[in-house]
Amino acid sequence: MLTLKDFLAKEVKPALGCTDPGAVALAVARACKELPAREEVASVRVTVSGSIYKNGMAVGIPGTRGARGNAMAAAMGARIFEKHFTIDRFYDCPDKDISCTPGEFAGIIESVENAVAMAGTGAIGYGSEEAGTARGARRSLFARRFIAAGKTIVEDDIVALRPGVGIPVYELPRVVGAQSSVDIPAEHLIRRENLLGL
Repeated sequence: MLTLKDFLAKEVKPALGCTDPGAVALAVARACKELPAREEVASVRVTVSGSIYKNGMAVGIPGTRGARGNAMAAAMGARIFEKHFTIDRFYDCPDKDISCTPGEFAGIIESVENAVAMAGTGAIGYGSEEAGTARGARRSLFARRFIAAGKTIVEDDIVALRPGVGIPVYELPRVVGAQSSVDIPAEHLIRRENLLGL
């Protein structure tokens, strides 16, 4: 009979690096395995202890081109699945009723590859034929009120308005704290050349 000590000596291997993101990925993979319709999972919410959060928040995840942290680990865990496999449906084995054939397994792989391709890179963009519409629909940073030359810009000085031909809204944190190099009238587009320290 195998003792606990023997079992641990045989099965447990030392880990190099931080294992917290691995624990997150494994927990999500196991939770997703229990879902009746796993392919319908649209989002994952993971609650971790403070130590796992702290330890895993900036850890690099192998095979992700530099992605880091528990959120990436959770996303990867959601994509991992376990599937029983059989060469022949008539082969007598304990889990033959839940196993898939080579053809069924190929279909699962194709579905996963299609899902990954549809997810894309996460980059938001538009084609050249949409450029005019995008400029009109997007917003840029404008002066909410008169901003005097030399004033350090605060968030209340700024408003996001159409068209999107100037500094994009996502750059607001960079604009706040910059100094105006010229007087900017109220409701006028803020331009990069009007700001010092941007």
